[in-house]
This record gives sequence, C-alpha cells and structure tokens, in this order.
Amino acid sequence: MDRTSPSTGDPHDVMARAGGHWGMMLTFSLLTLAAGVLAVAWPGRTVHVIAVLFGIQLLVVAGYEFFHAFATDDTGIKVLRILMATFSLFAGILVLRHPFQTVALIVLVLGVLWTATGLVNMFTAISDRESPHRAPMIVGGVITFIAGIVLLSFPAPTVFAVAMLLGIMLIVVGLLGATSAFELRAATRGHRPTRHHAHHVPAV
Repeated sequence: MDRTSPSTGDPHDVMARAGGHWGMMLTFSLLTLAAGVLAVAWPGRTVHVIAVLFGIQLLVVAGYEFFHAFATDDTGIKVLRILMATFSLFAGILVLRHPFQTVALIVLVLGVLWTATGLVNMFTAISDRESPHRAPMIVGGVITFIAGIVLLSFPAPTVFAVAMLLGIMLIVVGLLGATSAFELRAATRGHRPTRHHAHHVPAV
C-alpha cells in the first residue's frame, strides 16, 4: 500500500504515517539533543542523575522505534525495530526502577544497547540503497557501535566519564537525526518518492 495515499484510519496506517513523518523524527532528535546537553552540563553529576536521564531517554527510544517499525515495508527491519523497542523499554524501566545502582550496571546496559543499536542501524542503512539520508544513518550506526564497544571495554568507568560519553553520544545522534528530519521534510515538499524508504534517525 502506498503510504502517501489518503489516510484510511486503520491503526497500522496511522502508526506508519506517524512513524515516518519528519516531525516525529525531529521531535525525537531534539529530545535526544536536550538529554545530551543535560548529561554534559548538569552540575554535580551523580549516579542517580545519570540513571534518570538515561532511563527517560530509553523510554523515548522505545516509543520512537515502535512507531517507526510500522513505517517500513521490509518485514525483517520491522521485526528488528520492534525487538529494539522492546529491549529499550525493559532497559529503561530497569534503570528507572533502580536509579541508585552502580555505574558498572549502567555501563553494561548502555554498552549492550549501543552495540546492538549500532549494528541494527548499519544493517538498516546498508539495506536501504535508495534512502536520501543513507550516509548519516551509516555514520550514526558506526559511531554508536564503536561507542558501545569502547564503553564495554572500560576498565573502571567513573560517573563523570559515563556522563560525558553518554552526553556526547546523545548530542551527536540528536544532530544527525535533526539533519535527517530536515532532509525528509525537503524530500516530502519536493514530492520525492518516500514509499520504500525507512526514514530513520540512529536511535541510542
């Protein structure tokens, strides 16, 4: 079915339009950017502060991935997005439920999530040859994957180190996402075909 056709009111079509809309992408990117700035600039960073910021961001990622899963016609990518949404949701709930856990646990959850997200984003971007913002997706996937590996390899991470890495990553992903959102907006206004593209911002 052509997603540029008039709305039908079917739940699947409604979620597909929402997940593929540039406004959804831009909103997610701005929230990600704001979380990154807070992680870097927050005075007196503590495990509790970082856990809360990280947990809220994970819930935002889960919602975005879930809606975006319906914006693609590729069944494999749809399943991957739903799995990532589910993982992000449970990880977010875990972090928010126990916000005073050790830095090591936050690093483990964050490292695994970034590594998996990076691989999924790279796979999605490489598979979608006609995407107008394929390059930012690949770059975002590579950066996220490397950051996950680096984080998991940290011998003894401190709250400051985790906060800085988390903040920088969120800022980078937010900027890449905002760029992709405006590219999608321009493509939509220019009536370029968008039916077969999974317009996606590299979520963290």
